[in-house]
Amino acid sequence: MSAHSAEFETEASRAHDAHRNGRPGGPVTSFRIFDTALGGAIQQGIHVYHGGPGTGKTALVLQIAAT
Repeated sequence: MSAHSAEFETEASRAHDAHRNGRPGGPVTSFRIFDTALGGAIQQGIHVYHGGPGTGKTALVLQIAAT
């Protein structure tokens, strides 16, 4: 089994377990509308949030980290 296949299998198993147990598949923001728009959770990985000054980027990322 290749490293890529093993990684995919591990991720699929993790996602299945989360779904079966009613847990989100990744971090949540605690903002219900935003979480719903993202499919219930943020996918794991690196994300870039961008926007103009004063739009709440830092507040959003801090909320996600705190949750």
